[in-house]
Amino acid sequence: MAENEIVKCTAKIAQFNKPIIGVTGSCGKTTTCKMIQDLLANNYKINKTHENSNNFEGIPWSVNKFFTLNADIWVLELGIDRINQMAKLAAMVKPTVRIITNIHSVHLNNFNSLKEYQNEKLKLFDSCQPNNVVIVNNDIPVLANYIKTHVFPPSVKIIYCGSKDSDDVQFINYKLNPDNISSTISIRLNKMQSVLLTFNLDGINKHNAFNCCLAVACALHFNIPVTTIRNVLNNFKLYKNRGLITTMPKYILYDYTYNSTMHAIMKNLENFKNVMSQHKLIILGTNTNNTTKSINDGVIPIINYAVGITNKVLVYTEQPYIVNKYKFKNVVFVHSLNIIPKIRVILASSPGKIHIFIQGPTELKLFDIVDKLLKH
Repeated sequence: MAENEIVKCTAKIAQFNKPIIGVTGSCGKTTTCKMIQDLLANNYKINKTHENSNNFEGIPWSVNKFFTLNADIWVLELGIDRINQMAKLAAMVKPTVRIITNIHSVHLNNFNSLKEYQNEKLKLFDSCQPNNVVIVNNDIPVLANYIKTHVFPPSVKIIYCGSKDSDDVQFINYKLNPDNISSTISIRLNKMQSVLLTFNLDGINKHNAFNCCLAVACALHFNIPVTTIRNVLNNFKLYKNRGLITTMPKYILYDYTYNSTMHAIMKNLENFKNVMSQHKLIILGTNTNNTTKSINDGVIPIINYAVGITNKVLVYTEQPYIVNKYKFKNVVFVHSLNIIPKIRVILASSPGKIHIFIQGPTELKLFDIVDKLLKH
């Protein structure tokens, strides 16, 4: 990214004297930004980060090309993968509403410790200005502890989201519906006479219930009516490759192939375990293109968990390290993305509609398999 693009972006942001929502987190950033955009769009003209262009190259490109000064609100996704990035991003974007979805162990190769990574994420809040708004997932201990001890300017508004009775937007209940492709979520709005907001959300991700809380808190800050919030979330569609579920004649595809981490894979597998079907196929990609064996070993619990869900597990890996070191029952390892023939054999042998879960690191391009399956 040329320096002049950053200069142009900074100048454009300086001209935009309206609310800027900045969203960061280890996962869920893009989905939360989309929820916020959808919730606000009926009442405001919204510009949002294009796709997930969330770093020092992507943000200037996105702002310079797609954002307009006549919009009412900008929604920007902020992503980091190394030290000393968050403070610079926050200084460039100058968000007036600041949101962290969660903080989990990702990108740790570029940090000395998990604590260093957590502290880097929290720098989004360090530069809060008077009258800024902070929306925080109060169920994440490092976030909750930071908010308790950090000294904000006195006019900063803090909105707490989580499962505690004291939270402003409280997560009450998550239930996977019998259709195995949607969830019913209940949220209590404690600053509105404990209004209970219940809606059906496409997808089976429990963590999206907490993303909903953050997005709802943002919508309420901008005075979006509860009826509008309910209607928008009932009709919300996940992005492709980020939890989107597609029903095909022979199978149902649960697609988590973009920007996944070990933590996200395990959490999504836990949700997939609750799908009520005896006919399941799990396709995983492993981080074995990374030569650090300790990192490679981190996928072992994931594979073992997958085997506990179904006896049909395909694992795509670029190196033989795990295959040679560990022996797994009911796991087929493949070294080519051309695994559609193997999937077709499994589909042909299944007596009923099969539920296919697919997730792995972005760099393995498992979304190519998804594209082929959706054309099958």
